[in-house]
Amino acid sequence: MRLEEVKLKNFRGYKNFSNLKVHDLTALIGKNDAGKSTILEALEIFFNNKVVVCEKDDLSIDSSEDYIEISCVFSDFPENLTIDTSSETSLKDEFLLNQEGFLEIKKVFKCTSQKPKPVTFVICEHPINENYNDLLLLKKADLKKRAKLLNIPSECYSANNNASMRKAIYGNCMNLKLSLQEINVDKEDSKKVYAEIEKYLPMFALFQSDRSSLDSDKEVSDPMDIAVSQAIKGLEEEIDRIKKEVQAKTLETANRTLEKLKEMNSELANSLIPRFRTEPNFNKLFSVSIDSDEGISI
Repeated sequence: MRLEEVKLKNFRGYKNFSNLKVHDLTALIGKNDAGKSTILEALEIFFNNKVVVCEKDDLSIDSSEDYIEISCVFSDFPENLTIDTSSETSLKDEFLLNQEGFLEIKKVFKCTSQKPKPVTFVICEHPINENYNDLLLLKKADLKKRAKLLNIPSECYSANNNASMRKAIYGNCMNLKLSLQEINVDKEDSKKVYAEIEKYLPMFALFQSDRSSLDSDKEVSDPMDIAVSQAIKGLEEEIDRIKKEVQAKTLETANRTLEKLKEMNSELANSLIPRFRTEPNFNKLFSVSIDSDEGISI
């Protein structure tokens, strides 16, 4: 995806919405303390929240509100999104694009704690009709009930596919009205859709040259981490095959263990189910640095 625009509200010196258009090359020019670094650090908070972390003191002193908003607008987003490996949808089908047809993501930081956590919204032209305005927040069983309530024939959708049911329900409305809304993407299927969107977000690395740096600083190591991530991106199929092989062999061993447990205590064994708690993070397996001929880290 391509970053098109940045919007800030209540962040340090930016009290009201301040919009910055982003191009292939964007230079920020101004006097000291004019707010150039603030924009770059706001982007670091939006994309990573690591090198610079949003803090309570980042709230504009002139603001009468208790929250910070950092928004980014993107183009060149993927045409289709795959959810749960079997469910395909798109931002257009889910009504998650703004008035200009762009993807606009807003992160809101409630400054009631020292290090506020973001709540994420998508600003979009979304249905406002009753029974059509909350579909992204409904679970599978509730979507089935909604489809039945609206008398949508079951052959028009797949009852095991949330995206299919939403598309059929939206298509059922003869006069679907849209309005610019903030859709919370931290809940139900909206969360799954946003998790897929995150895979395509641009990578952002902040390098702060106005202070002394160490090899261990995040802004120094991040570019190499990005290089590893980019390299891994082209190997998804091979990595996926390796993950499946490792999982299959691990589960095979686990199941053999359960068979032995059944011999000792059948009740205990029947209550145990082998499963993987987290997805393996291949990015963390590789650590890269650039050294000079003398072995000195660049």
